[in-house]
Amino acid sequence: MLQLLRQELMTEFVIGFGLLAEIDLATARRVIEDPSREALAVASRACGFDRGAFATMALLANGGPRQVRKASDVAALLTLYDKLLVEAAKRTMRF
Repeated sequence: MLQLLRQELMTEFVIGFGLLAEIDLATARRVIEDPSREALAVASRACGFDRGAFATMALLANGGPRQVRKASDVAALLTLYDKLLVEAAKRTMRF
C-alpha cells in the first residue's frame, strides 16, 4: 500500500485502502482526501495500521512526495493518532 503512494498510484491506493478499511470507494476517497487528515487517522487506527504507516499515508496521500507539510502539522496528526483508541476508531467507522 505504501509503495503505491510512493509511486503516486492514487487510484490503486484508494482501492486498496477501501478494501482494507471495508468501506466503499467513494468513502475511501473522501477519507484520503480530507485535508485535516483526521478521517485518515480514524480509519488507519481502526484498520490496525501502525504509527509509521499512518505517518507515511498522511504525508504522501493527496499531494505526493513533492508536497511539503509543516513539522508541527505532522506532530499534531501523530498526537491525534496516538490518542485514538482502536475500539473507538472501529466504532466511529461503523457509523
